[in-house]
Amino acid sequence: MSSLNQFQNQLKKTPDINAGNPSNNFGRPNLNPNNGGLLEKTNVGNILNGSSNFNAFMARQYTLDPIAYGSTGTSSSIGGMGFLETTTAVLTGLTGLATLTTAGIGIAQGIKTLKKSSSSSDTASASDQTLATLTQTADEYDKKSDFNSMRNTAENLSTAINTANTKLNNAKTNLASAEKKLTNLNSDKAKFAQQLETFNTEKDAVQTSLESHKNALSQLEAVPEAERTPEQKAQIQELKRAIQEEENALKTTYSDNRRRTIENQIIRIDDELQECQNKIYTYKNDIKQLPSEIKDAEKSLEKLNKKTGVAVPKPLVGIKDREVLHKTHIDKTEIINFIKSEMEGL
Repeated sequence: MSSLNQFQNQLKKTPDINAGNPSNNFGRPNLNPNNGGLLEKTNVGNILNGSSNFNAFMARQYTLDPIAYGSTGTSSSIGGMGFLETTTAVLTGLTGLATLTTAGIGIAQGIKTLKKSSSSSDTASASDQTLATLTQTADEYDKKSDFNSMRNTAENLSTAINTANTKLNNAKTNLASAEKKLTNLNSDKAKFAQQLETFNTEKDAVQTSLESHKNALSQLEAVPEAERTPEQKAQIQELKRAIQEEENALKTTYSDNRRRTIENQIIRIDDELQECQNKIYTYKNDIKQLPSEIKDAEKSLEKLNKKTGVAVPKPLVGIKDREVLHKTHIDKTEIINFIKSEMEGL
């Protein structure tokens, strides 16, 4: 039987228990000015007029007085509190305990969520998303997890490891060809940029010459035809011929279409440069991250196999240490050129 139930039964059996004398504030302890104005400590017998039956039961039961509840360092006898006050104090204490428990659970859940969020963040930044996701899934299993699910993950993880190794080898091979292509593209861009600069310079020169010839022709034609000398007449004819040639050049050699053709080449190369730079970034990222990701995946697969009690399939044993047989890898954009070069070598 709990102390509270015993307390209630004792109250029923002991008619001589009363609330105490009003003269002493119902037996409550005095306020102690040397203790910050808090209540002094007392026992239940002082409050309940020294009832022998009650004192035998509650003589050493102390709790916080409702006046001082919430303060620190001072307590009084439970007898100084009514049954309702006592129950309230107990419930309040339980509520505080429940609050602390809830807070503790919340902190634990927060830490768990933080770890999961960190793991998700690592997965999101991984070079091989499939490999990282399967590795994370494998790590989350325990011995109570579904056997079929664990084996399915193990098989998929094995396949993902092989795929990641192939991806790593491709990155190493393709990086060299991509960097070479980047150099060639920059060279081509420089050539077209020079062509555009030459085009603009020459066109400006033709336009300047055309304006000069037109001004000279206007001055000569201002002379009355009857007063023109044979030399002036010859000059007029020469200027007209030059003007005609320059106008034709502006319409053909230095036309807007010719300029756009050169500019479009530069735009095309810029697009290819961007694509090539993106590939180089991806290849370098794969070369940097995949080895550690593959290593982590292999460790997770080994642990998962131990949890299921199933050994790694023989064809996969030591696969990471095997020699790569097919080392030639080409980008899809180079397939045609590769086939041509192979045919020419026959």
